[in-house]
Amino acid sequence: MVRKRRKNMPITWFSLKDKTGTASFYATNITLNTTASVPFEYAYRVQVGMDERGNIVIEPLSKERVIRGDLDEYAIQTIAIKKTYSRISSTPLMKRISEALGIELSDSPQKFETTWDEKENILKEGEWNTLRVLCEGDRVQTWLNGDPMVDITDEKIGAGNGRIALQIHDGGGIKVRWRNLKVKTL
Repeated sequence: MVRKRRKNMPITWFSLKDKTGTASFYATNITLNTTASVPFEYAYRVQVGMDERGNIVIEPLSKERVIRGDLDEYAIQTIAIKKTYSRISSTPLMKRISEALGIELSDSPQKFETTWDEKENILKEGEWNTLRVLCEGDRVQTWLNGDPMVDITDEKIGAGNGRIALQIHDGGGIKVRWRNLKVKTL
């Protein structure tokens, strides 16, 4: 039976896009299958770490963020994106992961299930998206489709004045169009 939706009733939409993939850990690299590679399609670099629950976390990084210089340069890794997989190759990184997880890594893979955070997939490809930017002094906050994305403080921004520029950095060949721009003085 199909029921009519009541106004303002929260809905969970069914997604056919698979969010579960496989990461194979070797002594020299992490190899991600096609599904696990989705969040990194347009990544310039990645950083790899561990969360408080002991999960390995791989964060895609834009070229702009890497160039900005506020990340530990030794934490930044190159990711090779291929048609059916992606790979992060670094023997020292894999040694650190092996020690942190207490596992032995070799030429035979240890396979782990991966999931990517829906928060990282907020952009609606092929549709119009809503971007909100709030600049107050040296603080910049952004929201994409209502979800908070960036909250930074930068003295150079606070000292700036003049024009507003709309651009995208290293989008992997994506095209961006803007419409319905509204600027409000605070």
